[in-house]
Amino acid sequence: MVLSMRWYTVVYLQQVFLPVLNPLAWERGRPLIWDVTVPDSLATSYRPVAISSASAVAALAESLKEAKYCDLTANHIFTPLAIESLGSVRPKSLSFAHDLGCRIMRYSGEAMTTTYLIQRLSIAVQRGNAALVMDTFSPFSSDSILF
Repeated sequence: MVLSMRWYTVVYLQQVFLPVLNPLAWERGRPLIWDVTVPDSLATSYRPVAISSASAVAALAESLKEAKYCDLTANHIFTPLAIESLGSVRPKSLSFAHDLGCRIMRYSGEAMTTTYLIQRLSIAVQRGNAALVMDTFSPFSSDSILF
């Protein structure tokens, strides 16, 4: 069962706050902890990785998160959700989003839940990208009048 309302608890672990979606058992009697990361596909530090294949930066971000929180797997199920700033998503992250959407759909009865969830993630990435672009302009620039 997944709660359809926005209910988040915060677990303090190793100096980092992690959002816990559901304090109830997610799978095998353990609660789910998920961490969303949006690496910048165009960052200079990711350039060697980004040119190798599509969503390679997201794959790197997923593996770094899994390594960082490997201690969680004894008592929790940890799932990283990596979406590149240009929109590429790893199959594992997309599978998690579909699974979460299906669980919410079973509880709420809304047939379009998975679609809405993926759209919300996409919009969140777009808003983040827009905020980053807007931060590059000087507050006193004449270009800021256009926005």
